[in-house]
Amino acid sequence: MPAPLSCRRAPEGISLRYRFQAGRDFAYSLAISGRGTVHASHPSALGELEETEFPISIEGSLKTVFRTREVSVTGNAVFDVEYKDIHFEVVDEQGGRKLRVVIDGGGIETYDGDQLLNSVPPDDKNFLLKGVAGKTFKLVMTPRGKIEAIETPDSLSGAFPYIRFRELLEAAQPELPADPVHPGESWERKLVLQLPQLADRFASGETFAALQTYTVESEPEENPARISLRGSLFMEEPSAGSGPGTLRAFEQKTDGYFLFDRIRGRLLETGLSLDQEFGVTILIPRLSPDEGIDLDMKLKIELTMKPAGD
Repeated sequence: MPAPLSCRRAPEGISLRYRFQAGRDFAYSLAISGRGTVHASHPSALGELEETEFPISIEGSLKTVFRTREVSVTGNAVFDVEYKDIHFEVVDEQGGRKLRVVIDGGGIETYDGDQLLNSVPPDDKNFLLKGVAGKTFKLVMTPRGKIEAIETPDSLSGAFPYIRFRELLEAAQPELPADPVHPGESWERKLVLQLPQLADRFASGETFAALQTYTVESEPEENPARISLRGSLFMEEPSAGSGPGTLRAFEQKTDGYFLFDRIRGRLLETGLSLDQEFGVTILIPRLSPDEGIDLDMKLKIELTMKPAGD
C-alpha cells in the first residue's frame, strides 16, 4: 500500500559538482562555424557617406588543453590552459570578389578566389598567433565551475577581432547550482566582465553584463545530466575610444545545452548557438584623426565542444 503523500520522502534532487584532481589533464576540441553580414560605411573624398554590405563566414577549430596545476582544500583548481591546433578561415565577398584569409600554425595566407595575394610566415613579427602557439595562461575555477581568475592572451583576441574569446570561454563553462536541483528546475548566473585591451585594435574599458539561465532536463538517475542554457550578453559601457579602433556596441543571445558527468564530475559536451550584433569603428589617421570606417556586423555562430585526445 503506497504511503500517504504527506509521508513520502521528497526526492533529493541532482547534485552537480566538478571533481578536480591535481595532475589530471584533459582537453576539448572546439569547433566554430559562423555566418553573417557586415555593413560598412565611411565618408568619401567629397564628404558623402559611402555604404556597402557583404556576407562573411567563419570556420574554425582549436584544441583547449587544461593541465591541473593544483587543487586547494576547498576544491578550487588552478589550471595552465593552452590553445593548440588553431585553424581559422574568414571569407567575405565584396564587389564580386571572394576574399579568404586562412590563419593557422603555419602562418597567414590571403586569397582572392584561388589566387594567393599575401602570406605571413609563422616566424614573422606580424604573425598574429606568434604570442599564442605554445603559450599557456592561468585559469582558476571553483567546484561549481565559477571562473575566479583568467589570463587570456591579448594576442589571441587581437588575431580574431570578430570573436570575443573570453566570452566563449565563459559561455562554454557552465556555473553549477549551489544546491541539488530537480528536473525542470532552473538557476541563474549574472556576470559583469571588464575586458582587457585587445592588442592594438580596440581601446580598453568595455564593460559587459551577462544573464544566463540554466535548466535541468534529465532525471536524477540519468548520467550524464543534460542542462539547457539561455542567455544574453551586452555591452553596458563602451570603450574610451582612445585607440585606433572603438567597439561601439555589442549584444549576444545564447541558446544551447551541456552534458555533465555527475559521477566523474566533469563537463562532457557543449553545444551553443550565439547570435551576435556589434559595431566597430576603425580610425584611419591618414584620412582624418577622428573619422574612419564604421563596421556593423551580425553573426550567428554555432559552437560545439567535445573531449579531445592528446
